[in-house]
Amino acid sequence: MIGLPLSCLASDDWVLEKRFQEQMTQANNGDTQAMFEVGRMYERGRGIDEDVDAAIAWYQKASIGGSNLAHARLGMIYFSGQGARQDYKKAQTHLSVAAKHNIPAAQYYLGIMYEKGYAVKQDYSAALALYKKSAAGGYYQASARIAKVQKASKAKSARLPSPPTPTSRTSSSAKKLASSLVKSIMQGDWQRNGQPAGYLPSTGTKCKKIGTKNYKCRSEILSRKSNDTLITYVTMATLTGFSNKDQFNVTYRYNILRLQKDGPQETQEQDDDDGDYAAAPQQQYGTLRLGAQKTKHKLNCTLKEQRIVECIKNRTLKLEFNDRSGS
Repeated sequence: MIGLPLSCLASDDWVLEKRFQEQMTQANNGDTQAMFEVGRMYERGRGIDEDVDAAIAWYQKASIGGSNLAHARLGMIYFSGQGARQDYKKAQTHLSVAAKHNIPAAQYYLGIMYEKGYAVKQDYSAALALYKKSAAGGYYQASARIAKVQKASKAKSARLPSPPTPTSRTSSSAKKLASSLVKSIMQGDWQRNGQPAGYLPSTGTKCKKIGTKNYKCRSEILSRKSNDTLITYVTMATLTGFSNKDQFNVTYRYNILRLQKDGPQETQEQDDDDGDYAAAPQQQYGTLRLGAQKTKHKLNCTLKEQRIVECIKNRTLKLEFNDRSGS
């Protein structure tokens, strides 16, 4: 092959340099298309030494001026990482703008990002749509990826779990009902026989959430007289089992803070007539001890109406509580 005469090569260089100067003049005068052309010549080393940093700077100016081609070039540079640090997020931002304005190359590279899940959630449908638009616009590389994405999409669909069954929908509905039950119970002021219930949310009882479904409650300091012993205590309870629309469970025990034999007669703050401290008079003081008691009491409760809770204690005793928060 016979090479071109040096005079011809010199002539080509002169033409490119002249074009570069012309485009630069127009770019400096605010011509957006010229800004893009200057960036392109810097990127390719045509009429000026190759300088990708300068190319990016001019592409950015052009993109601000509304050049979709500049957005496409910036997107491809950040996508490939050639001449600049690879940055999929920036690539996605610029490619999206250009793809919306039907730049086939931008549609192709954005399609790859959706196919692979680069800076976006993997989405074969979005990738396929972009490849088809790109191919229709004449970007031949897109045609080869269409079949691959269709095959990958079918394979993924085959691995997906079956759609939710009616049971699953029922479960979702039950969760909503359970949430309503929690709200009704935890926002109430539950009393029995006109006295606050220490093991349910009530006046003086503080409750806090533990985990995702359970609650712990602690009553204010209470006292009661049992035969010749004054007992000062708090009630500690755990509320669990909020799994359907109207039922839950309570487990509670007493934490005795002080035992006072033959002390002054004090008014009881809570009249607990459930037999929790029942014992023979001569054993009463010796049986009780300071601290958390070993005996745990269990309630199986049902929200009968909006402001009435009925509980079965230790599977035998029926108790009823009323919500006085709205009184």
